[in-house]
Amino acid sequence: MRNVEIAYNRKRWPIRPTSKNHLRQIIEETIRDRIGQAYRESSGPIDDVRLKKYEYISFHFRTTVASGGFDVTFEADMQGWRRAFEDLVGVVRTLDKFGVCYRMKYSGVRSLHFMIPFEALPKEFNGKPVSSQRADIQNRLGDYFRKHCGMQKAYSLSVMRLGYSLNEDNGLVSLPITSDELNDSRPWEMHIHNVSISKPWHGDIPADASRNMLEFLNEIHRDDSKTMKIDPKLDIAPKKRSRYIGGSDGLSVEELAAHLNSDDGSERLEAAWNLMTTPDPVHISVVKQGLKDENPDVRWYLTESLQKSLSDDAIELAAGMLWDDDQFVRIGAVDTLVLAGEKAFDIILNSMSGDDVPTIWALNDAVYALQRICPDGESEEIKLFLRSTSYTIAGLMVGELALSGRTANCLEAADIITIRDLVTRSEPEMLKLRNFGSKSLDEVKTILDEMGLSFGMILDSDEPVKLPAYRADLLKI
Repeated sequence: MRNVEIAYNRKRWPIRPTSKNHLRQIIEETIRDRIGQAYRESSGPIDDVRLKKYEYISFHFRTTVASGGFDVTFEADMQGWRRAFEDLVGVVRTLDKFGVCYRMKYSGVRSLHFMIPFEALPKEFNGKPVSSQRADIQNRLGDYFRKHCGMQKAYSLSVMRLGYSLNEDNGLVSLPITSDELNDSRPWEMHIHNVSISKPWHGDIPADASRNMLEFLNEIHRDDSKTMKIDPKLDIAPKKRSRYIGGSDGLSVEELAAHLNSDDGSERLEAAWNLMTTPDPVHISVVKQGLKDENPDVRWYLTESLQKSLSDDAIELAAGMLWDDDQFVRIGAVDTLVLAGEKAFDIILNSMSGDDVPTIWALNDAVYALQRICPDGESEEIKLFLRSTSYTIAGLMVGELALSGRTANCLEAADIITIRDLVTRSEPEMLKLRNFGSKSLDEVKTILDEMGLSFGMILDSDEPVKLPAYRADLLKI
């Protein structure tokens, strides 16, 4: 199983599996048994439909329901989990006001999955069975959320209904979160040893859920000028810190700091975890040392620990980590800078003025931090700076361009995955692709032209492609 393979290779502390079979045993004991117990205690017959249907606990499967019902589902899959949360916050605030029952699940990497379970839907709407209106209801909700709730990037999909699973990309637990956790939730809390099976999922639907959902569907059907507007802004809240499971066994901050010098990578990782989760401050020199570690998790934990200080030195270190290769490190830096407020603005701009050419992802995260700090969202100072800023598209995937679904599917079917794969092909080669016609070609050419690229480019294998103009609107971020 791919997720076991990745989790074993990553060896996230404090799991420490001795073999892949041992890791499977850990998963069975800490996830499957807890889920089974929780569902047996709180759920009714729906258990047989949802929990026992699949042999292994995973997530990316289509839901099937014995009664023929359907779930209303959306996924915000964006650059960094923080922006995915922000894309759906207006939606959940709206539904909270109407008392609509919904469920959210953080993927464990960068996306947020959202659903209104079929048990919460009314039996009929507009005189017809709801079960016959799946596409219409899904589309109506999507249009309403985009018009009134600030949703921009989330799209509909069908997902499996289990609330807890092991993320297949990094070994963190993918688990439910509630609306009041959007502001202060952090991915490092999703370590397998920190997770308890306590939040409702499909087996715990309020008695008035169908009535409230019917009222909301009627509101959508009217969709008049009286519809309330919801603030879609997500406030980034500081994290309350205490010893999490797998703590430091009474070691002082000074003793933990000494372990950052260890030749044992797992010992350094454990020390970084404990320095992050302790409420005690960590000296800036200790953090600075750990931020040079080759392990991205060590850098991530220590970047998160900067939020406990917000001193000028801490802000400068956080600004420097905006250019890290790891997305968790960068978002930890973004959170630190946003919490620091306007005093971080000039420090970020100064960190962007070095000789190194950043990746598009790092630049996007830096701009996101600036926009969150700046009172008007995007000042002329930001715009002026970005007009003269170069970046590299190293690692940029075709699927991350703002292309239509048809064009994106054609390119994927032709195994054109990276931007380098795309621009090194000629136009005649592109037109030979199955279902890729002149309309698709023009669509791709327009985006490439605006990015300063073209078909038929000759690139050395290691040559980074640098672009002179910042155009985040061309990407799905």
